[in-house]
Amino acid sequence: MGHELKFLQTHKLKNMKAGLVFVYYRQTPKEIKVLNLDDAKNQNDNLLSNGWEHTATLDACKWIEYLFNQTEAEDIIANVYELSNSQKHRTKVG
Repeated sequence: MGHELKFLQTHKLKNMKAGLVFVYYRQTPKEIKVLNLDDAKNQNDNLLSNGWEHTATLDACKWIEYLFNQTEAEDIIANVYELSNSQKHRTKVG
């Protein structure tokens, strides 16, 4: 299990956990997977054994701010709005 996951489990940082995302990367095929804390705890060992690498733990709020403030794309607000609306209509599997 990654160092960040162990740290969070040990210290039970409840307020901080909600905004953290765990980023995994694999080269073949080239893709990333971004998981919340609970999913990362459940999937970490399996991902690592299947060629994924834990590359970052990010504060989701800071990352979204950074993306918005560092881009010149005029449709970024529309994209964020579209993503937030699509999340409302998804049902949780499992």
